[in-house]
Amino acid sequence: HSRASWSPHHMAKVRLVLHQLAREWSSEGEQERKDCFGPILEQLNIHCEKRSRVLCPGAGLGRLPVEIVGNGYACQGNEFSYHMLLAGDLALNQLNTKEEDVIHPWLDNTCNVKNVHDLYRRVNIPDTTAREIMKNNQNPELSMCAGEFIESYAPEPESWDCVVTCFFIDTAPNVFQYIETIKTILKPGGIWINHGPLLWHWCSPEFASTPSTKKQDSRYHESIELSYDELKCAITSYGFEYLHEEWRRCNYSSNNKSMLSSMYDTILFTCRKPARKST
Repeated sequence: HSRASWSPHHMAKVRLVLHQLAREWSSEGEQERKDCFGPILEQLNIHCEKRSRVLCPGAGLGRLPVEIVGNGYACQGNEFSYHMLLAGDLALNQLNTKEEDVIHPWLDNTCNVKNVHDLYRRVNIPDTTAREIMKNNQNPELSMCAGEFIESYAPEPESWDCVVTCFFIDTAPNVFQYIETIKTILKPGGIWINHGPLLWHWCSPEFASTPSTKKQDSRYHESIELSYDELKCAITSYGFEYLHEEWRRCNYSSNNKSMLSSMYDTILFTCRKPARKST
């Protein structure tokens, strides 16, 4: 029998999904979720009425949309990666009992290991089920949309009361297109809540081609990397009004038993799209 082969690109995706399962759907990720999702939910409760329609692009494995629905809103998550979509379906639709499944997400992290047992340790998922989180919402409305953000939503102007971007805006090759799309799809007076860093994903031209594909991705050469003060200027130039702004700190998919920990200084902001002027 021939041995199956996997590209380094796809193996990296699998590792990322395992780490993301630990972040979003295990007790190990509880503090990360508190630091990352908690401030978003606070801003949502301050600035949006219950039952508002919330869009969450870059939804990953769906935990944040579920938490948003659990707080009394209607939410649609949007995700492009089919690796994330497959694992998200598992977490949202097939894990119906607390800690019913087991993963070993840190087997690939062979550096900065304190104890060999940390490397092989099991992580139980889920810490709680989506159904349990949403049980206090009498009419929960949760959905997921598979597809690229701009292509999926730009044709739907003034459709959403709120857009929540969490560790998402830096995935844009051209962040101006994200800002324009968010403005387009928000209703007049709609709210945009953002939390995350500016780790521009397309900023390294040396990765424009890979040995496995021999293809160049033009997005690496089109990438626009703004500083936060430049990004804020761009956002206000589209007419957004800042309602809240603060710096936070949080990890992302970190191994809490590792000797190495990376911490982001993240920006949390809430903006309002201009209301339609009365005639």
